Amino acid sequence: RVHFEERYELGDMLGEGGQGVVHAVTCLQSGERMAAKLISKVGLSRNAKARLRKEVDLQRQVDYHPNICSVFNFYDEPRRMVVVMELLPYGTLYDHVVAHFSSGGRLDDDEYNEAHVSRLLQQALSALTTMHDRGIVHRDLKPENVLLVDAGANGEVGAIRIADFGLAAQPEPGDELCECVGTPGYTAPEVLAGLPYDTSVDVFSLGAMLYALLSGCEAFAAPGLDDEEVLQRNRIGRYKFDASWAGVSSEAKAVVKAMLMREPSKRATARALLAEGWVQGPARSNTEPLRMAVRVAVERQGSLVNALEGLECVSPNPRSARRSKRTSTTSWLPGASWPSGRGRQ
Repeated sequence: RVHFEERYELGDMLGEGGQGVVHAVTCLQSGERMAAKLISKVGLSRNAKARLRKEVDLQRQVDYHPNICSVFNFYDEPRRMVVVMELLPYGTLYDHVVAHFSSGGRLDDDEYNEAHVSRLLQQALSALTTMHDRGIVHRDLKPENVLLVDAGANGEVGAIRIADFGLAAQPEPGDELCECVGTPGYTAPEVLAGLPYDTSVDVFSLGAMLYALLSGCEAFAAPGLDDEEVLQRNRIGRYKFDASWAGVSSEAKAVVKAMLMREPSKRATARALLAEGWVQGPARSNTEPLRMAVRVAVERQGSLVNALEGLECVSPNPRSARRSKRTSTTSWLPGASWPSGRGRQ
């Protein structure tokens, strides 16, 4: 049996999270640079090990899609598990949003417009369609879990990859999902209400991301609101188009509304959204630069997660009820100080 060290040379540590340590690695055969997540089995429960194996399995089912992070190898060794994946050193979509909307951002204002945002959304919707066709629900879509493949020309993002399938699920026919999991501000109302849910929760999460991409603001946060108020707005799906939306087209707002519908049955599907005209490409008149002030509440995240942990989800069907206090996951490359260069096989 081939071991991890026989195929890869361990490099610098890129980040450290609750589940393990991420290192840059070099494939000894091809010379390609990749990333490896090393998880110690010491103190790891049987359920946690099974969950990690399931995470890798779900991602491998769909990582052929160009907008989903690739898993190259998985090693289940006596003392540890190792996941080898592509190295994406250009940060996250969250970094991209902050870079543009914060003062002194690195993006060229003339390049950041609705056409730019619609191309990002189109890629994410295409990935979701593939996942949902296989019955896979990501359950933790947020800008931090969307990685950039390259820096793009003139500061514009080219391709993106959806990562971190740590909360993903693939229920059997007839089973119901009702775990209260996700990240506050991006979690669908039915999840927070403890109701059974399906793939439509991912569309809601992506709608909250689209809101941030177009305005530089979180959909359910606002100045002066405390953590519980933000969580309550998220719970009831309450948001508004304030002054920061003055330069955004009605077509873009319509897409946001279709994705952030409180009732799952009225929410658009990923496949239907791909056919929308604005998603295919905004009109020439809708390519004016988006210029607003960033109000993404970075400091709010930790306390909101604590607030969500206090919620208890109860399914109407006791036999299918599942409860969890796991509320959010970091990406496979958490808190990384990104090196130059990238790798993909």
